[in-house]
Amino acid sequence: MPNAKIYVDQTAWSQKDDIIGLLPQLRDLLCRELSVGPVACQLAVLPVHGPRDQPQVNVELHILPTADRTRELLSSLAVAIRLLMASVVAGHIAVRIAQLDPHTYVALKS
Repeated sequence: MPNAKIYVDQTAWSQKDDIIGLLPQLRDLLCRELSVGPVACQLAVLPVHGPRDQPQVNVELHILPTADRTRELLSSLAVAIRLLMASVVAGHIAVRIAQLDPHTYVALKS
């Protein structure tokens, strides 16, 4: 259940079409590295207004933990996500990955 939100500052919002164009590649990357199918992924690109000293693009990825999702795997995934975003965005890009508590996580999908 990779849930990725890509927050794009208004100063980089002119590149939104390029960022949106990366979503299929991002989903492929997440599916491959996290061993999930495309249906499990939820991706969104959101415009934000923040202080100028924050990253222009902030990718926040929430996942459920599994034994094979080690810190090393997630760190290399974060680097791969940042490199993918850097292919279309010039500027500071942050990637954060959080593993959710499977005992308290609730999802309702219809």
